[in-house]
Amino acid sequence: MAYWQCANNPLLWERRKPRSSYPIKPRSNGGFIDPSFAAHAAPTKKMLLYTPRLHLFRATLRIPKRRQPMATETVRGRTVTIHFDGERCIHSRNCVLSHPDVFVPNVVGEWIHPDAVAPEEVALIARNCPSGAIRYEYNDGTHSEPAPVANLVHIRENGPLAFTAPLLIAGKDEGMRATLCRCGESHNKPFCDHRHVECGFIATGEPAERKSEALPHRDGPLQVNPTRNGPLHVIGNLEVVSGTGRTIDRLSETWLCRCGHSNNKPFCDGSHKKVGFQADGE
Repeated sequence: MAYWQCANNPLLWERRKPRSSYPIKPRSNGGFIDPSFAAHAAPTKKMLLYTPRLHLFRATLRIPKRRQPMATETVRGRTVTIHFDGERCIHSRNCVLSHPDVFVPNVVGEWIHPDAVAPEEVALIARNCPSGAIRYEYNDGTHSEPAPVANLVHIRENGPLAFTAPLLIAGKDEGMRATLCRCGESHNKPFCDHRHVECGFIATGEPAERKSEALPHRDGPLQVNPTRNGPLHVIGNLEVVSGTGRTIDRLSETWLCRCGHSNNKPFCDGSHKKVGFQADGE
């Protein structure tokens, strides 16, 4: 039973008369004055104090188990090879829900089966992986993942920043997709490791739109440079998009918050200095 259900149920309340030797006021033990009774109080202004019988219910605190890092695997099929990076996976479950024949959950042993579907389907699964944990390549080298038409960063509600672009993160080629931490708690910075759920991170995925002009070019390489104890410095054509697909801003250089404390999320406002945020970077 939730606290408010108990607190508003008169059957679970006990009546206590206050001492006349001290004024009536809320008590530190959780008791408080019944406002409905106060309106009909006697001229002496003595009121009944009601204290919830908290012993009649017990709140159970569920602490989520810390996820163990998954392994990095490469599985070669007849036509296509799948690369899976467990440290990049944010458990969006797109793969196991859309194609449980290719990615078979909760089994012992082999769980990735590239030959279960056509190579084109494998490519589609990989492109729908927001974190870039799933990559693919054709065994004959004839196909590779194409660059997106527009460089985007999606702002996930209470979650990470999901980039889709030809990414150079800290000078390293990281493919076309990555989810980067913005709660400040990841143990795999700058990448998200799902700890925003454990720490109860709250941040809207629908910030206010900014007035911006269309970019001359929407694609091209995108550099993401994590600064030391500071934000993500992003250089290149980029469209900032809300969780529902609204364009928030268009820019060619910006600083995105990754400490989790900015009052102007997803953009940095210098709060990392106030909170003493620490993270590796340039």
